[in-house]
Amino acid sequence: MPQILPPYQIIPPEYIPGMAITVMPLDRKHSLWLEDYEYYDQLGRDPLQVRRIWGIADAGERIAALEEMLKEYPKMMHRRSILLKATQRRDEEMVRYLVKAGVRVQPDFEKFKAEQEKGEEDMDVDEVDLPDKEDESNAPVHLAAIGGSVNLLKIFFDSGIDIDVRDEFGRTPLVAAAPSERMAETVAFLLERGADPTARSSGNDLAKEYMNEFAEANALELVASKGNVEVMELLMKNPSVKVTPLAIKAAAGSHDGYRALRMLLERSGCLALGEDEFIDIEENAELKQAAVDSIARAVEMNELEATKLLLGFKYPELKTGNASTDQVPEELHKFFIYGAYTAVKLNRVDKFEFIYNLGLTEHDSMSLDDLPEGQTLNIQHLFDTAAESGSIDCARLLIDKYGASPHVFRVPSGVLPLYVAAGNNKAEMVRFLLEEHHVDTHIGSGRFVAGPTALWVAILLKSLESINLLLQHGGPVNHIDQEILDIDGPIDAILSEHRDCTVRFETEENTKRFVDSMRNKHQPNSPYVRVKLDKEDKAWISKLQIRKEDKELRKEGDKRELNKSEAVGPQTVLMPEFVTYQERQDELEDDDDLMPLHQPAFKAVQE
Repeated sequence: MPQILPPYQIIPPEYIPGMAITVMPLDRKHSLWLEDYEYYDQLGRDPLQVRRIWGIADAGERIAALEEMLKEYPKMMHRRSILLKATQRRDEEMVRYLVKAGVRVQPDFEKFKAEQEKGEEDMDVDEVDLPDKEDESNAPVHLAAIGGSVNLLKIFFDSGIDIDVRDEFGRTPLVAAAPSERMAETVAFLLERGADPTARSSGNDLAKEYMNEFAEANALELVASKGNVEVMELLMKNPSVKVTPLAIKAAAGSHDGYRALRMLLERSGCLALGEDEFIDIEENAELKQAAVDSIARAVEMNELEATKLLLGFKYPELKTGNASTDQVPEELHKFFIYGAYTAVKLNRVDKFEFIYNLGLTEHDSMSLDDLPEGQTLNIQHLFDTAAESGSIDCARLLIDKYGASPHVFRVPSGVLPLYVAAGNNKAEMVRFLLEEHHVDTHIGSGRFVAGPTALWVAILLKSLESINLLLQHGGPVNHIDQEILDIDGPIDAILSEHRDCTVRFETEENTKRFVDSMRNKHQPNSPYVRVKLDKEDKAWISKLQIRKEDKELRKEGDKRELNKSEAVGPQTVLMPEFVTYQERQDELEDDDDLMPLHQPAFKAVQE
């Protein structure tokens, strides 16, 4: 089996004391430099990236380099930025050093407020020295809580920081940690240190803008939104923590909220242990209303058990799964349709079939393409959702029972399921499509039939497992070096994707100029992967296919153009030439060690 490796790390400009990087043209200058030219260079690099401090493995040497760097950054705003970055990277030695060196951990909200009121009206336009401004969003304690960095929290609290200190959203560390993925250990630690389990976010304007209904939430309500019963137990050991309507709604809207929902209803006296019948007494009226109001959330987002539980409070006839279409309240129609797609996304066969059997027809805006005749739900769209999410059980059901095809695309967007799976690095879905359904790997996705293949997008987005599987199943590639075909020992190879939709498989020796040029482009996501080969790989290498020529692909072109040279009219948003997944691409183009994601400081204005 070949070893698939990421590209070589880029080689950014060396740090030379007293020298600055100049970037041209204007649109290559980074927006961070425009915001603070004292701290960032024109590539958007902070001083830690410029000096490659994160690449220093030895803690003592790293701290020595930091100490030297701080001499050039005396302003508190810059030192606090360094502390935040060290917290983000969980660098305990650096955080400890900075705290001991007197770097202020918490934002000075009074100073920030005064600066906001003053504005920039008193600034001297000839002044090149930037003011030492306050950044209220720089909250290392809360970042450590969200990231589950208990050791960093110990450093902060041991330095005198209050256990219930607030951030710009008005959250305590406990409230900030509650919805995070690493909440259990962090919540236990914070409670042990004396955090107030009943504390709520302040509900300030910023919290209302970004946290919506959770703008004044407490930890229990936020934990309920994640369905984490272990942490709910920790919080509810304190008798002052009460079940609230928002906690009920939060658990109802969780993807895995059945156990959390039942716990809340049982602990509050709304359900008898193990029973589904709501205890209708006056004391429970507010919580029952919250449960009834949450039915739509559960239908759309939650497990089947949670959906049935809440339906039973108002629509018991729907709970059995044998209801007719006209028994479903119209106000729930869309939520059931959304719920069908969510069920496929989460690979929940039981929930999908429960909803499908209601016979509801999806609304026009649900799919980009028209609903096929004779279908109530767009089965091919659902199959694409399964491919994107890696939901193999649902994919198999949609093929075997509902007529989905792993071989076709919808128009728009002209994207094949294999391409979707490879682009999202759902390797087991790629395996399922290749080994159980033998899908054609030559057909392009997007606007053109001869467009990018699944292997092309897997290289672009560094879906390494998927690349391996696709190579084992023929590729295809547009070129392969003879040295690779004749392999009789170890070879370092380069598998590259290009803007003309081609894929080339070459020895590293033959691509040295290309690889070197990529390392100097200051874009971390270089368009290739490295492949370590040995003579044992000859069997599958000999079966690699050269991609079909355009004349062979033309017959696959139903509803799509063949290639760019035969294109008629401009590209549309719904049928792009190159379909990619922007979140993953941004992640790959952001190397925190060396180079931030490029965000241009200046953008051309089109007339």
